[in-house]
Amino acid sequence: MGTGLVTLLGAGPGNIELLTLLGQRRLKEADVVVYDHLINPDLLSYANVNAHFINVGKLPYQTHISQDEINALLVKAAIAGKRVVRLKAGDPFVFGRGGEEAQVLRTQGIPFEIVPGLTSAIAGLEAVGIPVTHRDYASSFHIITAHNKKDKLLNWKNISSMEGTLVFLMGVAELPTIVEQLIHFGKSAETPVAIVQWATQWRQKMGVGTLANIQEVVEQKKLGAPALIAVGGVVDLTRELNVSRTLDSRHILLPNSRHREMQYALSDEGASVDFFNVGTVEELPVSLPDFKQKSRLVVTNVKSFTYLTDQLLKNGMDLRVFTGWEIVATNKLVGSYLKTHGLLPKEIISTEQIQAGDYIVGEKDALSESADRQDVHVLVSCQYRFPDTLQSTLADFSDVVLTSTRAAKALLNGANEEQLNTLKQMHVVAMGRSVAELLKAAGFRNVDVRNKILDVISTLKGGDINE
Repeated sequence: MGTGLVTLLGAGPGNIELLTLLGQRRLKEADVVVYDHLINPDLLSYANVNAHFINVGKLPYQTHISQDEINALLVKAAIAGKRVVRLKAGDPFVFGRGGEEAQVLRTQGIPFEIVPGLTSAIAGLEAVGIPVTHRDYASSFHIITAHNKKDKLLNWKNISSMEGTLVFLMGVAELPTIVEQLIHFGKSAETPVAIVQWATQWRQKMGVGTLANIQEVVEQKKLGAPALIAVGGVVDLTRELNVSRTLDSRHILLPNSRHREMQYALSDEGASVDFFNVGTVEELPVSLPDFKQKSRLVVTNVKSFTYLTDQLLKNGMDLRVFTGWEIVATNKLVGSYLKTHGLLPKEIISTEQIQAGDYIVGEKDALSESADRQDVHVLVSCQYRFPDTLQSTLADFSDVVLTSTRAAKALLNGANEEQLNTLKQMHVVAMGRSVAELLKAAGFRNVDVRNKILDVISTLKGGDINE
């Protein structure tokens, strides 16, 4: 087995959509993901469910894994031929230990790459309408860490003389020192200061003041780490440039899917969207019918139909075998899919309208009731494998949106008793009557039923829906 590859990957400032496309691809390819506590844990939903996840987060004043141990982890996994992602908040080379890790990998002869991430020192301030440079305020900016090695003290005289924007990372605990030293070495006490906590995320908070009063602002707003500190005239621009949206501060849990329309619609309204895993789909062999005996094909599931067509091709057939058959679907999504693949469904029916002699193609669990009937033909082409655990910290979410019965089943299957009790108290939007019925049968009470993305958005905003 050859040596693997280590990717030092910048996770960005927090919002999962600010991860780069290359970063997303590397997570999907990873065998091992080694991550810090400051990353948004929902970024892990982009990774392969079978990857090995290792949390090496370093919390202040707590016992944690050492940097030498992290280095050894990366080397050991790579030597074993694994594709390793070292996932680091912001950018791996901006006040992280990415440079040191890269040096160790080079010394050990381990192949590695650097995938940049958006640094919070710029993106986090942009999230609240603070540009680090502006022709009328600052022609430069300076990023400073408040945590240096003990034998390397900051040169406060030089820092205070800088005329551009000062951005301090990891500096909340050092705020009294920062204020004292900047004023002592000549900064005006009236210099604007902003502190942004959890920038770009649903829990983002900000306090604005001056060097003279920023410590009182921090206390009043209960701000803490992790946070950015910006010092300079550009801070005043937040009053003009900070954009607020209707669903700011809403944190919404969605099923992970390649269909991102719901995610994008919610994000565009300001919501932070994170995901839970819906598991995998396993193809099952189908006993193909005698297509010369014309009948009615009832398609209940997009994935099951794709597997059926795959098996047709393996047997030297294609969709022309359905010539003369009546095709129906059990929901609009399936109907739209069939149209785009050359089959025009006669109508959309409910499962209660399935008739004697029908051929029903679908997923194993969903067809369990139909399988008991003697007067229909069940073509089971796939089976869902749901996750055994739900990784999400539910207390962090304001709402759940479930887009399918598969998503609902995955959520219920993965939740432990405590998580299930929490879910039953949460506001849930179910897309479709069948999803809502499944939830209500499981004891959910706060369920809104909606069929369109726009209606989901209106419901979350507290407005009227378009029936």
